[in-house]
Amino acid sequence: MLSFWLLLGLALFFSLRLRTRQIALEEFGGRPRLSPLARAVLNLVGVAGGVYLALSLLLDFLGVNLPSRVSWRGITFEPLAAIALTFALLQPWLLELYRRLRR
Repeated sequence: MLSFWLLLGLALFFSLRLRTRQIALEEFGGRPRLSPLARAVLNLVGVAGGVYLALSLLLDFLGVNLPSRVSWRGITFEPLAAIALTFALLQPWLLELYRRLRR
């Protein structure tokens, strides 16, 4: 149980750290500035929400029924939200890998 929370915390930390670094390198226009960490959190939540909506619509279109709640090691969660959050946490590493392979 503790290892799950530790792994989730580390994944969140490293994902936000990489997002913060990527966002800090971008140029800002004439808009008010948010801190890189705030932008990274907004980006993470936005990506996870977009993936959640896309997966929800796809599963609804295909007629696939997932359980609304799943319990695993004493933790109850929505499986679709967990999948969306996992994809959102992996997204900066996949983007970085894509950029490096494209060079």
